Amino acid sequence: MITANIQTSQPSRTNKLLVVGHPHSNLEFVVDVMQKCSISPANKLQKEGITAEEISHILLKAHGKHSRSIDEQVHVNPVWNGLAMDLMMSNLEHLKWVWADSNALPLLNYWKSIDDSIAFVLVYNSPQKFLQKILENTEFDIAENFEQVLQNWKNYNRAMLNFFYRNSECSLLVNSEQVEENSQKYLQEVGKQIGLNNEEIDKTVEIVEDKKQNSTQQSKVYEYFVAQLVSTNESTKQLYMELESVANLPSLQYEKKSDSLEKILVSYMLEQKEKEELSKKLQQESKRVQETQKSKEIEEENKLL
Repeated sequence: MITANIQTSQPSRTNKLLVVGHPHSNLEFVVDVMQKCSISPANKLQKEGITAEEISHILLKAHGKHSRSIDEQVHVNPVWNGLAMDLMMSNLEHLKWVWADSNALPLLNYWKSIDDSIAFVLVYNSPQKFLQKILENTEFDIAENFEQVLQNWKNYNRAMLNFFYRNSECSLLVNSEQVEENSQKYLQEVGKQIGLNNEEIDKTVEIVEDKKQNSTQQSKVYEYFVAQLVSTNESTKQLYMELESVANLPSLQYEKKSDSLEKILVSYMLEQKEKEELSKKLQQESKRVQETQKSKEIEEENKLL
């Protein structure tokens, strides 16, 4: 495991946040929690009419880099600084604002050099959750591309971790799973960077808790199988443990024991049965309403006759 000298000093006048994480790291939820806590989403650029996220695509393309390039930090030609300036000018009305961009990883040094009032929220999740998100949201064949998919997780998070080691004084490294579990602690960490009062945090936590959804049994089936796949990949487990050991908001649940496959499958089948019964009841109720409505129409017609 890499040992790093991590700085602990905090920036004095941060008012904007750039959130970076793999597209399957549950980045959207992490940003949504902040936006519920009086941190405004970034406006479009007034001159160019593009979003903050589109700046990365333009800069990477201009420097001959692929949008998923994460091998090294890109040295941006100053001729492109107008885009960054336009972004800052377009958001002067916001006291605090945020944007998220998975493609900005190789541009973090650039953004840091452009504006020292930017702080970075670096988002990761466990390799199990990463694979689970792919299974739930895409038709990608993990079985045939397992090593490639895990390597993608490792490459992205290693590059992000390296940036954190060099820039921890202006960065937060957070596990998105823990953001879901403990949004209050997360917002307190964000508050150290950008300034949030306890009242704002408490109100946001109430909203997040009210909307929190329990995992479905189908999700637990996915979780079980991907856990088995990851369990034999030592380099992946080591990197995740390293992330957890230095993160501002780790999950600390890597060794959590999951339910047995038999228990998960039984629960899943019961859940599916309940859904089928509910669907049948809804169909019966719909049919009853239609029949009642038809009877009323016939009665009305008879009255007219």
